[in-house]
Amino acid sequence: MDFFDVLSFLGGIALFLFGMKLLGGALETAAGDRLSALLTRFTVNKGTAYLLGAAVTALLQSSSATTVLVVGLVDTGTLTLRQSVGLTLGANLGTTITPWILSLNALRGDRLWVRLLQPNAFVPVLTAVGTAFYVFAKRPAKKNIGLILCGFSVLMFGMSRAAEAAAPLAESPQVKALFSAFAGPVPGLLLGAAVTGILQSSSVSVGILQALSTTGQLSLGAAAPIILGQNIGACVPTFAAAAGTGRDARRAAMVRLLFTLGAAGLNLGGLWVLNHSRFPPAAISATPVRIALCDTAANLLGAAVFLPLSGALERGAMRIVK
Repeated sequence: MDFFDVLSFLGGIALFLFGMKLLGGALETAAGDRLSALLTRFTVNKGTAYLLGAAVTALLQSSSATTVLVVGLVDTGTLTLRQSVGLTLGANLGTTITPWILSLNALRGDRLWVRLLQPNAFVPVLTAVGTAFYVFAKRPAKKNIGLILCGFSVLMFGMSRAAEAAAPLAESPQVKALFSAFAGPVPGLLLGAAVTGILQSSSVSVGILQALSTTGQLSLGAAAPIILGQNIGACVPTFAAAAGTGRDARRAAMVRLLFTLGAAGLNLGGLWVLNHSRFPPAAISATPVRIALCDTAANLLGAAVFLPLSGALERGAMRIVK
């Protein structure tokens, strides 16, 4: 991998980050005040609140955007702390939709339906339609649709470019040594949390991990702790939004941290058990699809255990934030 490959990789990641911000902002604008009304209406039941949190996050492409919105609604008294718990847990599941979308870059095959799902086939079409809407449409709503399509196109193009630029890393012993250095649970957890905290988005950091997985030098056992750390790092924007807010708003942010830490510990225990089985994850190479599957499975397992214990999360937050 030469200097120009590094530039291409960084440029692809920059485009991915820009596309993510553009898409999320446009979707949030399209939702408008109706989103706040929806959150306050369907959060009486914790199961409904969980599904709603997942759906809203899948729409906004950012768990941070959802939880920041929830913290704001709790601070104004529109939502209670108890109503916010289900939304917060659902937000972690909703953000897993992004890795599945990005895994389309890994599709290979000559069949028509496979080729239609590849970004090289639909991204140019979405870009053309989005640009036409944004440039020629008169109504703001249609212009916003154009921004949504363009944001998604930039996101997919950037990730595709980064994956192509990372291909030469497949033969690099330095990259193999780097992945080996972070192969342990604790180093991987810290790496994922640090990168996500800096980038302010778990979707972006998971996307980078998927791009690096195309080198074939990253095992699923090494990728799993990084994914868990990324969920922890995604709490940084939530705490930043809660700074200077009321007591319950800060408790809502604490609920997310308690959940992600608990889910990380639970999944690390499961990873330890799997590493002592006949098919250890450390012996399985990571791919974009496997990373997406691992991310979804980790969040579903965390929700299955902690959603029934949402009251305990609420009480824990109340004990920590007096």
